[in-house]
Order: sequence, then C-alpha cells, then structure tokens
Amino acid sequence: MVERHRCFTCSLDTSKKVYIFGKSSIDFGDIIRSCLGVDVHSYSAQPGLFICKPFCYKKLIKFQRASDHLEEVRKEILESFQNREQPRIKQQIVEDADNCDENQTVLNRVAKSLKFGNTSAISPRSCLGLFNSPTIPIGNELPHIITAPKHLTSTPISEGNISRELADSPTVKLSVRYPSKTLNKTLCKSLKSIGKTLAHGNPSQIANAVMNCPTVKEYVLKKTLSLLNKEVISLCSKNSPSMLRKTSKADLEKFDLELLCNEWREKAPLFYSFLMTVSANKRTKGSLWFGSVAIAGSVLLKQKNEKMNATAAVLGIVMKSKSVESTICRLNKLKVTNSNSNILAKLDHLGENHDAVLIKSKDQITHDNKVLCTVAETCKQLSLTPGIKRNELSMALQEKRDLKKSVHPGFVISFDNIDIHVSRKNMTLKSQNKNFHWVNHQYIENRVSGAFLDSVGPKTHVKDIPVIKFLPSIGDQQKQRHNYIILTSRILVDYFDALEPLAEACVQHIPHKYTDEMSQKNKKAPLGIIFKDENVNQDMHSILKQFHSYLPRRADDKVDSQIFSGDQLTVERAVNVIASVANGLSEHDRLEGMNFQIGDWHAGVKLLSLIFARFFSGKSSNDISTMFADRTVINRRNVTADVSSSYRPNRDFLMIVFQSRVITAAMAALGMESKASLPTKIDFPPNLKELSKSEKLKYLHELSAKVVDTFVFKSNSSINYVIGSVLTQEERDALQQQQLTPDGRFPCRFSGCDKSFKYNGMSRKKHEASHNPPVMAEEPAISVSPCKPPPPSGESKEPDDAYNYNCALLADSYLFFNFLDAIKEGDGARLMRQYKYFMLFCKADGCHSTKYALECLYQFFLIHGELSPRDSERFIWNRSINNHGKKGYNIPLDEATEHSNNFVKQGY
Repeated sequence: MVERHRCFTCSLDTSKKVYIFGKSSIDFGDIIRSCLGVDVHSYSAQPGLFICKPFCYKKLIKFQRASDHLEEVRKEILESFQNREQPRIKQQIVEDADNCDENQTVLNRVAKSLKFGNTSAISPRSCLGLFNSPTIPIGNELPHIITAPKHLTSTPISEGNISRELADSPTVKLSVRYPSKTLNKTLCKSLKSIGKTLAHGNPSQIANAVMNCPTVKEYVLKKTLSLLNKEVISLCSKNSPSMLRKTSKADLEKFDLELLCNEWREKAPLFYSFLMTVSANKRTKGSLWFGSVAIAGSVLLKQKNEKMNATAAVLGIVMKSKSVESTICRLNKLKVTNSNSNILAKLDHLGENHDAVLIKSKDQITHDNKVLCTVAETCKQLSLTPGIKRNELSMALQEKRDLKKSVHPGFVISFDNIDIHVSRKNMTLKSQNKNFHWVNHQYIENRVSGAFLDSVGPKTHVKDIPVIKFLPSIGDQQKQRHNYIILTSRILVDYFDALEPLAEACVQHIPHKYTDEMSQKNKKAPLGIIFKDENVNQDMHSILKQFHSYLPRRADDKVDSQIFSGDQLTVERAVNVIASVANGLSEHDRLEGMNFQIGDWHAGVKLLSLIFARFFSGKSSNDISTMFADRTVINRRNVTADVSSSYRPNRDFLMIVFQSRVITAAMAALGMESKASLPTKIDFPPNLKELSKSEKLKYLHELSAKVVDTFVFKSNSSINYVIGSVLTQEERDALQQQQLTPDGRFPCRFSGCDKSFKYNGMSRKKHEASHNPPVMAEEPAISVSPCKPPPPSGESKEPDDAYNYNCALLADSYLFFNFLDAIKEGDGARLMRQYKYFMLFCKADGCHSTKYALECLYQFFLIHGELSPRDSERFIWNRSINNHGKKGYNIPLDEATEHSNNFVKQGY
C-alpha cells in the first residue's frame, strides 16, 4: 500500500502537500505518467496520494510549462525518483509471490532471502522487475504485504516447497473495462474466494465468501448497523409518527400489539427481523408476531426516544390495579413475568433457611463466650500464681483484650404486630371480612458490642440507683443548649445571605464517641412472620418462647441476654407476660435474658402528639402566629390534630413552624430587618470570608447562642439555678456512694486493673483514659453553679400571651428536632437525655401518657441498674439501623420494622 504520509514521487515526509487527485486545473496524473511512465490512475482508490509542494510540485509545473526543456526536466525528476530511500521488502517478498508466479527466478531469490543464515540483500533495481502493471513506486508497500502472515522459522525454507505451494494456489485476476481504459487487478489472498464466487455467480456463495473475509465482514456489519440505525431514526421521526408516539385517548383505546408489529414489519424490516430472529424457536418459527417482541422493541425504542411511550402507558394502566394476581397474569402472557404460582414457588424457595444468619450468630456467640471464659480463667490463674513474671501476665491480658475485639457484637430482634384486613366483595354467612393480627420480626447485628465491659451481673440494685439518674441535671441543660445552638446555626446560614460564608463551618453532624460505628451499614436479615396474635396472652407467651430460643449461651450454660425492640404497647405486653411466669422453675420457663427496648419512632410520634395537643387547636384559627393560623395561611390541609394518622405531614409542618420562629427570633436578637441585612446588635466582622474555619464556627455559635439564650434559656435562668444546685449536690452525694476498696479508696474501673485512688478526681479519670479501650465514666460531669442566684427582676410586667406561646412552642420544637437529630446520628447518649425530658412531658400530660412515662422510667432502671455494663452499653447505642452506610442516615429500629410490614402488606 502506498504510504499516505510520504510524497508519491520522492517519498519525502512533509506536511506541505498537493494532492494528485483533487479539484485542480492541472492534471498531475498525466504529467507523472509522461515523466515516469507510471499510471497514477491505477491508485484512484487511494485519494490521499500527494506530491510535496517544496520540490516535486515545482518540478512538475516546470516540466509542463517548459516543453522546450522537457528532456532536461524529465532527467532531474527521474534522478530524484531513482535516488530516494528503498523499501525493506526482503521479508515480505514471499507474500507477494502470489502475484508474481510468472518469474520463477525472482521466486527463488525470495525464498533464499527468507533464510535466517542468508544476509544477502536484493538490489533496488532488481526489485523493479517484481511489479507488473500498474507500476508501483519503490518504497510503498502493497496491502497484502502488510496484512499477510510472515513466514518466520528457525530452519531454512526449501525453495521447492514455496514453488509448489504457489503453483497449487490459483491466481484470481480482475479486469474492469472503463470507456477510457482497462484496469487489471490481481486479487490478494484474502479476496480470492470472493473473486471466485463472483465468477460462479451464486448469491449464497458470494455472501458466505464475504462473511468469511474478516476485513470485508467488518464493513458489512458496520453497514448493516448503519441501516438499522436509519430505520430506528425513521420510526422515531415526527414526519411519519409511529404508533408509539400516539398517546391520545383515541390512540390508546385503539392500541394493539399486533398492529405495532405490523408497523415495524413495513417501516423497519431489519429492526423487526432482528427481534423475531432473537425470539423465535423451532416451535414458533412460522409465527408473524409475538406480544413479547412488541414489548421488547417498545422498551428499546423508548430508550432511544422517550416520546415513544405508548406501550409504557398501556402497561402502566394495566398494572394500576389492586389485584396483584391479575396484573401478574397479564404480564405473564406478555412474557414479562412468570405466572403467579411460579412466583409463589420462587418465594418459598427464597424463604428457605431465612434464619440462617441468626443461627450462625447464635452459634458464634456461644463459641466466643466459651473461648473468652477459658482465656479469662487462664489470666485469673496467672494473677494468683506466686512468682509469675509480669510480662507473662501482660501477654495473657493482651490476648484477652484482643479476643474481646474479635467476638461477635450481639444482635437486636426488632418486632412489631402486623395487622391485615381482608374484605369480602360478596359477603355470606360463612364468608366474612377477616382481620389477621400477626407478628413480624427481623434480625439486626449490633454495631456497638460493649465487649470490653463486664457482661455478668447487674450494675447495681434498683434501690441503690440515685434519683438524679432519672431527671435532667444542669449538665444535661448545658448539653441541650449546645445542641440547640447547632440546630439554630444550620437555619441561620441557610436563610440569611450575610451568614452564607459561615456555611462551611456549620456542624452538620454532631459527633459522639461511636460516630464511626453509626456511619456503617447494618447487617440485617428478615426472620419472617409469626402467625400469633400479641393481643392474646397465650399467643404472646408462644411468641416470647420462640424469641427465647434465639438466645445464645454463656460458658456456664446460662443464656446470654440480647435486646428485643418494639413499640411501647408491644413492650408492655411482653413485660407483663414475663412477669406472669416469673415463678418458673428454669430460666427457660421464666423467659430470662430478653431485654426489651421501646422504639424511638413511636416515641417520636408520641412526643409530636403532645406538642400538637398543647399548641394546635381549631379555636385559635383567628389568632395570628398560632400553629392553626399558620396552617390556614400556607394551606396545609393534610395537617390534622391526630398525629398518629398524619405523622409525616405534621412533622414537616412543625419544621416550617420551627424554622420561621427561629428566623424571627434571630432577627429580634441580632437586629436584622430582612434576609439580606447585617446584624446590628452584635459585631459583624468585615473580613468574614477571610476568617479561618474555627473562627467562623466560633462566631456562628456566638450568634446562635444569643438567639437560644434569649428565647429559650434566659427566662428560666433562676429555675435552672435552683434545679442545678439541688441536682449537683445530689449528684455529689451519689458519687460518694460508689463501690470502694476495703481501705476506702476509689478503684480503677477497667477490668483487671488493681490500681486505686484516694479521690474521685482527675487522676482517676486520666488513668482510666490511658487504658485500651478507655473507661467510659458512667456518671455525668459535675457542673459548678454560681455561688449566688441572679437577683430577681424588680419590675413586674403584664404577661404577653403571644410571646409566651411562641417561646414555649420554640422550646418544645427544639426538644423534638433534637430528638430526631439524635436518631439520625445514632447518638444513644443524646437520645437517653431526651427521654429524661420526654418522661416529664408524659408525666405532666396526666392519665393520657402514664404508660409512656412508666416505660421511660423502665428504660432508665434497665440502663442504670438491672443490666450488666456490657448490656447497658448495647442498650443505649444499638437503637437504630443504617441502610446506606453514611453519616446521618440512621432510622429507628421500629420504623425499619414498619417498612417491612408495609412491604408484606403489598402482597395481600
């Protein structure tokens, strides 16, 4: 093949070129033929041929114009042509022998040149005799020289074998007669079969030969795909709209899949043939159309053009039905789904060994407990052995700590009742409406194991728990204030234009000690439906017996307690049934080892209902700045007084109410008149954008603190002082009642450490923090209150009911959304702090919320007394589930079970 990047005459590699075949008044082909005797028109299939502009172009022009000096110019060009660089063809000469079989001498020379031991070269001039008409300039390779395989062997190739091979191979020559000339071509090896079949004239053989030629086949396939694309574009065109484009009422009423197939057969035969070839088999080979083909083609065309959606509209209408079985039956006939019976069989198949994860976890925990007990016994014996080396004991303790890191973290069983109502269309005496009350439950693996804490025995006796543990302290108030400041800062940077540069410093996720663990995706598994009614004591007892069978064993063959989570009513029923069998003979009869945890989602619904009961009333529809008046203004008619039936609309509405109050409070406290104004009651740094991130955060919290202190905490400062003083003193007394060593010292609370301290101060805390993992102190930090309470205000003002209403609404909204934010972050400690306030809300609500108040108190008794330190840590922190593996994506366990209930109900 002639090299397209070199000059045709001198092989100069240059970018300055003049094309031989192009739009020009000069016939370079005739000039070259006159000069060189080369028929350039034989290379008309290669439009890229050119001559170099700096040299050959000028010479050829000179040759044309200077006819009186023709001989002299011709000699110069011929000399340039003959003296250019010669091509390396000695390795490719055998492949070209198919076209040169009339010159046996040349073939012998070629065979010799392929021997590795022969280094003789072929002279440039001798190569000229190898090329028949048309004459090819030396240095430009032929196509078959490039593409044909090379004969490279480690032994010489005999000349006779090559001669016989070439003699046996037929030569195919092609002759084309143009009006002006005759073109003779000798076909290369890859095109010989096509030439032979063309000579015989059989279309089938010609097609086979073309498809057997890799080079030609590639272009045939590209051309076929191009034709297919043109057909599809024509189908999607607006000029002659397809049935799939017609989605009016009349068109959808007349829509038919057979007519759609007929349209494709006429307008896009290649596209339709492709679909039918793929879908047909021996049994259906004679069919002209299939509904499944129409569906498949419609999906492909809708992917090409979204306006081709008539089939999608019809399928959507067909599927818009409450009868799942009917929809499956229709789609099964279109080959979109399997039959209903087959789907049910597949569901049964998928449900096999559904509790394998639970059984595996149970066995692993039992095994880990036995191994851990053995290691602990070894450490205990080493510590009591006289003369034991300290490093041996340290190695044993380190092995114990490493083992605790690898043990199974335990699990939670989240369960809830699932109520299904089946209505009869034609009711008879025997065929009545039915209500099914069953129990749905699922397995969730803990993300916080608490394995470093003691797992045997309760923390303390219930009588020894100080009341301070159940009530908010001044330390809790300070933590609440910090949380409220962060919630406020998010609203400020999102609304006010002047504070937008502070957005990068705003805290979006409040950190806690298990932030990384709560950002991980949970391992969970559905455990199916228990066909028992929790409203019936006997059925509830059967449910709890099945739950008890899930519990693993400790080394002493006693059950290893785990967490069971449900809503308040479910937990109440379970606790009552366990209390009724408390006099059983064995732990299995007494149903021991199940720690029941109330679900946070239901608790949030209850808290929201208390807020609406206090602030939302139809009687205040004409009172501006009340919740009901705001509902009327923004036309939120889906907001009702019954929160249990409209939780999400009510929650979203309260968020709007809360944000509007925070923005209004910020304008009043900071002196801002509009969204675009600057604070006037607090210094605003002119170089706000240039501040560091920590400085921006400090300034943002300063702004937010002014809002929170002004409208939430300031008015109650005296009460906070009194409560804080009493609770702090009570807390001090409780700290002094901790378990002491026989000599009256405070022991280190890390398991296995025998160090003690005279005071319960910083030295003890620093030492406990040096352990791996550090000891988490159970008591909250003592906050020092002012020596004297702030003097009461001497002025008595008339109460402003509207102001007090909105301040109270703002404070309660802060509590609710702090509760929700703690759930999202998986912050168990913050949730327990919210439950302290929630318990007081329920107590203040009277008989309407007595049971929820008792359940909150029950939770605190478990955390601070009844549970072991390990189980208490698990109980506090394993209250949510993360399905995405990201920060802030946790949802309560009972809400995840409600989602599972909704999925199950879709099958009925």
